[in-house]
Amino acid sequence: MLTLEGAFRDISSANWDYLIEAAERELTGTAGSHIDVCILPADFQTAAGQAKLLKYHGCAAQAVANSATHRHLLIARTPQIAQYRVNGDYAVMRNHLVTTIQQRCTLMIGFSAQDTDVRDIFVDGVTPSQWDWAAQPKPFLFAEDALHAGQRTVLQVAYRGDFNPNRFAIEAEACVRAYAKPLLMALLMSVMELKIAALVNLGVPMIFNGGDRKLLEIGLRKLRSGAAIAAEPDRLLFIRALIDTLRRGLGLFHNGDTTNATYIPISSTPLQQVGAIPGPTGLRQAAVALSLLGCGAEDGSWSVSAGPVGAAPLLIDQAGRVTRVFMAANDQVASEMMRNGHIDPDANDALLLLSASPAARQTRSPDPAFGRTGKIKLREICMTSLVAGATDGPGLLDDFKRSASL
Repeated sequence: MLTLEGAFRDISSANWDYLIEAAERELTGTAGSHIDVCILPADFQTAAGQAKLLKYHGCAAQAVANSATHRHLLIARTPQIAQYRVNGDYAVMRNHLVTTIQQRCTLMIGFSAQDTDVRDIFVDGVTPSQWDWAAQPKPFLFAEDALHAGQRTVLQVAYRGDFNPNRFAIEAEACVRAYAKPLLMALLMSVMELKIAALVNLGVPMIFNGGDRKLLEIGLRKLRSGAAIAAEPDRLLFIRALIDTLRRGLGLFHNGDTTNATYIPISSTPLQQVGAIPGPTGLRQAAVALSLLGCGAEDGSWSVSAGPVGAAPLLIDQAGRVTRVFMAANDQVASEMMRNGHIDPDANDALLLLSASPAARQTRSPDPAFGRTGKIKLREICMTSLVAGATDGPGLLDDFKRSASL
């Protein structure tokens, strides 16, 4: 998921297994559609996906499927590891890894750097790189409870004369005291929050000051914290539920349907390129809407949760009164959503947030009409119009609550 969100461009693995490829196939429907497995020189020459999976000790699946060309590439025995530097089959791989270490920050998960081939690659990469140990983000991070000798060697070679006088600070800042599963979960939630926050900043009026933007950031942090709490104790179950929520939510938002069974990222570009996402996608307004939902949860007006499988993507609970929340990029998508039976125009307790409404849909009055049932009919809000009329963050939140009859 992190790779599909554009967070990783190079993933190096000493493992032979097929786990990453299997995860890609489950998320996208096809292994190799977004991530290129690279072992041989030709793999690098034809790689055109979002990221490279650098299997520098070979691949068991390839060894079975293409025994003649890949079986001898499996690296396991000590002599093979010791001779890795002069193994011609891996010359391009090794050069790519060295260059990557020189040019990009490195997060090591499950690597002790004890194998001589791994340590040599790092030494060759960091020696001329002139990495600054005080830089942010940190050039080298290790997901360990405590650093091992091989990892200390990498830091010592990387920071040279700065290492000994700053050893304790360098080692403390390089050690991320979390293992793979919780760390990757936290990274995923952080990447999503940062992307949505960037979209919010693009979507609010220019007159919004730092305090107004901070209010919306707090709303997003509330949603992220709620999701993190929901991840325990079964993180795998949570991830599958998150995938389903994103698939349904973004499928409905973009297309008005959920027939696409594949994972839909917020964007396939990294955080730095969020500004290049075209405005007409409506993602900026949708991000503002999510922030406002989080703001309401933060001030106690309601709670927000993901809807069950096959239902609305989000639910708002106000002291037992539940409102189903749908989002649509524009009026045409909203009409498709209704035509496909995902939302009933006469539904009770439903909220439809449109990023834009070019067809000028006939929206229902935002004023509640409880009648005998105490129910509120479908409410529709054009976020573009709502945001355009806002002069500050608190006013935007108040307008949102009033327009949504919340």
